Amino acid sequence: MGDFKAISEKMSPVLGGSSDQLSKLPNPVIFYLTELKILLLVYMIVPAVFELAYVRLFFIVLLPATTLLYFLWSMNEVNRRTSGLVELQRREKEKLKKESELDKSILEITKLRADLEEALADLDK
Repeated sequence: MGDFKAISEKMSPVLGGSSDQLSKLPNPVIFYLTELKILLLVYMIVPAVFELAYVRLFFIVLLPATTLLYFLWSMNEVNRRTSGLVELQRREKEKLKKESELDKSILEITKLRADLEEALADLDK
């Protein structure tokens, strides 16, 4: 889990903020309740507006539709941000793999150099 935290901290410029931005996305339920409060306020201020059937129908359809659209948008944001983290993890793994291959090559070259120095020392004798 520590690796994920380190990767997500490196990813923060890509996310445009902190690593826990996914948890900071607004909740669609809170959005829905806020819309209900606004409608209730409008109803208390101007109750005659809701006497027309098409206005009531408009709000009955509009409220769930906007909440659904907001929910879909927030899910899209989550997917976009997590796909960025997955891509960063993949790059980090590739980088670590290349570093380990480089370390192996360096060890092999060091071993060959030691063998060559031994062979040269044997020739000098």
